[in-house]
Amino acid sequence: MKNIVYPIIIILSLTGCTRAMYTESVYVVDYREYTKDGFIISPTVTGFNYQPISNIEVVFNIGKLRKGETAENLRLIVPYEGYTGKTNNEYAPSSKRMMDKIVSEAKQMGANGLIDFKTTYNARNRAWVASGIAVIIK
Repeated sequence: MKNIVYPIIIILSLTGCTRAMYTESVYVVDYREYTKDGFIISPTVTGFNYQPISNIEVVFNIGKLRKGETAENLRLIVPYEGYTGKTNNEYAPSSKRMMDKIVSEAKQMGANGLIDFKTTYNARNRAWVASGIAVIIK
């Protein structure tokens, strides 16, 4: 009997310590800064007369900063907004950083638009991905 009771007590004591915190998060990818100069960004591939240039996928891996790297347009990962405790000093990209990078890559290829544009988070790899098709809209 003791062989069964002790493991159950240990399991209950370890699992009873965690507490899920209620949080609300809003993630916005704002296109306005890029579209005001005529660059087209669309989540669809229809409705445009275009010449495709390339598929673009930019992967942003969450982690600590490299030596000499700054946290510009990055956000420190914290359990919830307003948290003031200790963190792991890990950073994720801001939506501005993701947009700046993918639009810059597309423009370097001569594109004036991105279609089939999307951002996703891969929890398994702890990475944000921005992807789309760089195009010349005619």
